[in-house]
Amino acid sequence: MPNNTNAAGTAPAMTPDPGTAEAKVLAALRQLPDRSAAEIAAAAGVGRSTAGKVLAAAEQRGRARRTPGSREHGARTADSWAPVSVPAKPARLRRGALRDMVAEYLAAHPGEEFGPTAIGHALDRSSGAVANALAKLVVAGQVVQIGERPARYATAATGSPETANGERRGDQR
Repeated sequence: MPNNTNAAGTAPAMTPDPGTAEAKVLAALRQLPDRSAAEIAAAAGVGRSTAGKVLAAAEQRGRARRTPGSREHGARTADSWAPVSVPAKPARLRRGALRDMVAEYLAAHPGEEFGPTAIGHALDRSSGAVANALAKLVVAGQVVQIGERPARYATAATGSPETANGERRGDQR
């Protein structure tokens, strides 16, 4: 049974070895978008079956898109394949930067309440990291927690944890 770890004991990188059929097919796919598997196989110098398997695996990983063929004059045309660009991960932030981003987001939406998930989606950041930032902002007095279940937050300048009758919003008595 082959060992799928490298010398450091970790799994190998997702980038295929440049000499493998997979690398050749993916390179041909990038050079020849919207072509059939047979055309990509010929350009890569590999068999049609091998190209088909590599393209199907790339589709499963979200790296390729297959457009089903159509019918022309009663005959089915070949499926076409195109590369899919993988979105880059958000850059790593400096210490405290997420806290600043969350505070700015809430300040830009005065009078509105948000949960960590909504803010995380808006900022393209983890809702858990946003929840941690919100907790620190509450302690610093920049943000108030409006409700607990679900957790809701607003800027300290506009948010008030109490309603007109003195009860905390979100509390169920």
